[in-house]
Amino acid sequence: FLNNMVEDQSGIFSFAAENGIFCYDGKLFTRLIDKPKVENPNNYDPKLVLNLLADKKGNIWFTTRTDGIFCYNGKTLLNYKPNNEDWFRWLLEDKDGYIWVGRRYRGVFRYDGTNFTQIAQKGIFDVSVVSQMIQDTNGDIWFATETGEASKREVNGGGVWKYDGKNFQNVSKKDDLKNGATWCILEDRKGNYWIGTRATGLY
Repeated sequence: FLNNMVEDQSGIFSFAAENGIFCYDGKLFTRLIDKPKVENPNNYDPKLVLNLLADKKGNIWFTTRTDGIFCYNGKTLLNYKPNNEDWFRWLLEDKDGYIWVGRRYRGVFRYDGTNFTQIAQKGIFDVSVVSQMIQDTNGDIWFATETGEASKREVNGGGVWKYDGKNFQNVSKKDDLKNGATWCILEDRKGNYWIGTRATGLY
């Protein structure tokens, strides 16, 4: 089962799969942890990989359902479990180089190179699954979310949120979005936003 893929600065493709990270150099597929030059002092064997990110520094980040967040810096495989959590979803690097990590039923973390900090809305966003994030042309960050409680998803849970660096706004409340369970979002060249939802299609 393939969840995501990225190409890094050296032209290597990495693939997020149920049974780990696979890399393709144009000739061969190799599991990341099986590459001879990868330092893996804690013998990590990450599986159930959900998302990948190649950042501006050349690091490969990935999230898992059972083992937290990993970062491969080209030499060593590092593992993070902020707040002792082990299930994370989407990854985003913003224009300032911060790494944003979508959490399961707990909103979002932002990593500054040293610490993972919760960016809190102090409301329903903080108990939602962050399925995807984008940064728009104005620098605002958008979140596709859904609440963890299935019975509330279509009524008052989740939806699309926008963060301007200071405040959160639930954009879904302004428009005719009939389902609060959103999975993905895209800004096109004309400034329109395309939103994919659970069960009710595309907006």
